[in-house]
Amino acid sequence: MPNDTLPTVNDFLDRLYTIQNAAAGRAREGARAIAAGNAARGLFRSGATLRAVAGLVEGEFHTALSEMVDVLRHMKSIPGVDFPACRDQTIARAHDMVGILEQNSNLASWCAEFGGTAATNAIQGRMNKLRDYVRYQIRQFDVGLDLVAPGARLVANPTPPASGGQDATNQASPLMGSSRNVERASRPYQVALSFAGEQRDYVSRVADALAAKHIAVFYDRFEANALWGKDGAEYFHQIFAHDSQFVVMFISTEYVSKSWTRHERRAAISRQMESDEEFILPVRFDETPVPGLPATLQYLDANRYSPAELAVEIAKKVGISPTSGKASDVPAPTSGAMSGEVTFDYGSHNGRYIIGRGATAFETCWSKASDTSIYLMNDPPSIHGIAIARGATELEQIKDASEYDFTSRVRAIQTGQIAVLRNVHGFFAAIKVLGVEDSSRGSASDALTIRYAILPDGGKDFGS
Repeated sequence: MPNDTLPTVNDFLDRLYTIQNAAAGRAREGARAIAAGNAARGLFRSGATLRAVAGLVEGEFHTALSEMVDVLRHMKSIPGVDFPACRDQTIARAHDMVGILEQNSNLASWCAEFGGTAATNAIQGRMNKLRDYVRYQIRQFDVGLDLVAPGARLVANPTPPASGGQDATNQASPLMGSSRNVERASRPYQVALSFAGEQRDYVSRVADALAAKHIAVFYDRFEANALWGKDGAEYFHQIFAHDSQFVVMFISTEYVSKSWTRHERRAAISRQMESDEEFILPVRFDETPVPGLPATLQYLDANRYSPAELAVEIAKKVGISPTSGKASDVPAPTSGAMSGEVTFDYGSHNGRYIIGRGATAFETCWSKASDTSIYLMNDPPSIHGIAIARGATELEQIKDASEYDFTSRVRAIQTGQIAVLRNVHGFFAAIKVLGVEDSSRGSASDALTIRYAILPDGGKDFGS
């Protein structure tokens, strides 16, 4: 993107797709060369080909991700740009890139050729780690650590290299601080949340507020796909003993009595015993004593802090100012029901409002048009496409949601019209605009009233 222009989010997306396509092309050509070379040596159907193609995918992934982060850094310097949207799109496109590289290199076909062997299982594990690495790399970007060269010698008070001496890229950034801080910063998660299910409502709002501040938080529902099929005891031990800078422990009678929270607690306490650093941050719902936790360990009282206020305290603990980022970096309001009628202020939260939950969530994004229409955009990362259900006046009249035109980024929806949305998980939602209030045209507020329905079974017929 030229330096004399101010790129938009759409320009940024175009650049991400260009990087993605270039990496896919290199993977395709590189895999062909590997296959041809090994065929000439009689090794076409050998493990050597499989390993070489996997290595190619990893190399192209890291190259492309580095390019994406460089472009993201440029966007961060642009006044007025929607940087959170750029950041979210970088994460989404980087995650997609693993599958794209696998497909273009025919890696999946090679794995199928060898069946469920230990080698193919190991390679699938390597591909999954690439997806996990995306979040780590973006978090490093958020705190400025991605500019330190891999393997760099990190010291507390670096000095410039002498002429002809060690290259500057091998010197530590003065922002790095002590070796303990470096070790902390290298962990994938800044915060892990350990809690009992009875306190989930409170904790989920803390997790949402932390995520809105771009804090790398481990919260089980954020990681549902990563957890699927894994040994929970081993996975949680790794998270709470090794992979988090801090563990926020939400203490209650239920927390102490449950077996899963006992696993998490023991993992965290084992780490606490190995070092004298601040690591466990207790938040109490009651005075229940916790086995293994010193009674003198200072805590915060959940009854005195709202979830948003507690998220601010946690952010300060991990070194993020309460005023860092933008004031708009707060969770959008949500209606978790699969259908309903809601009214909300589209002039707040960047015009965003979430309907549904989990895989069936749709983060809608609206912008002012008039008092009889409103703009709907497909910008949020959860949205794959938006369309207008022309000719339909009620949600139940939509028989095949997939037949509409989803090719535009923005749609102007008139009062009484119905929009159809498809999210990135393939689910459909239909939204009827019931009323629009426009404060610039005499109304007291910017209010939007909608009726919506989501098809949680993956279907397309809203009339069934």
